[in-house]
Amino acid sequence: MPVMSSEPMRVPRRLLRFEDVEITQPAPESVSCRVTLGGITDRVFVGEGSSVVLGAAQMTAAARATVHAIQAYADARFTLESVTKTSVAGRDLMVVVVSVSNPAAQDLTGAVVIHGDEPRAAALAVLDATNRWLETHNTQGISPC
Repeated sequence: MPVMSSEPMRVPRRLLRFEDVEITQPAPESVSCRVTLGGITDRVFVGEGSSVVLGAAQMTAAARATVHAIQAYADARFTLESVTKTSVAGRDLMVVVVSVSNPAAQDLTGAVVIHGDEPRAAALAVLDATNRWLETHNTQGISPC
């Protein structure tokens, strides 16, 4: 039988949270994206990314921009390895693989259900992958709780 506690479960506050994604097409062959993330101390981190206009250009640009915004926060090198839209149990998902080198390489994965806005879902999937790592490798001296 599971043990029940009368105290509410504390959920850690995320070090970084999604605020905004902006997509532009500065030229016919490219897509640019600007992602804004907020920190728990009201600091703002902005990243920009771009992609050639092919299939998943907006998703890729948004994921890259999110990685760049995270690097503005973290003392680590992150690389977007893959961003993919897939279907599981009849739901569209955005799945990402992000690698981090600090000091040894590690692969991080994140996934979110897509609710219409694919660039937003790509940004959230990157945050899903990296926030867990950031909470255990916090070099900013900020308590996640």
